[in-house]
Amino acid sequence: MKLRIDTISEDVVPPAVRDLFAEARLLSPRDVVPPVVRLMGWHPDALAGFLRLRAMLFGDGALTARQHELIYTYASSLNHCRF
Repeated sequence: MKLRIDTISEDVVPPAVRDLFAEARLLSPRDVVPPVVRLMGWHPDALAGFLRLRAMLFGDGALTARQHELIYTYASSLNHCRF
């Protein structure tokens, strides 16, 4: 049996989460709210912490946004994760 956790839809989130989703969209190279962020939308405090950590780890630096996405994709494939 495969478990599935529902993500929160952008049209039903409270204002505080909507602001966090907007911040995540700005960080996305494809201008979308990634599924992992929509999943964390159920827990706004965790999402805010995640976005702060992401900004520290993947802010301006030596790697391009494309390289970061490649790292995410590779790590997710190693973990057998769809995200």
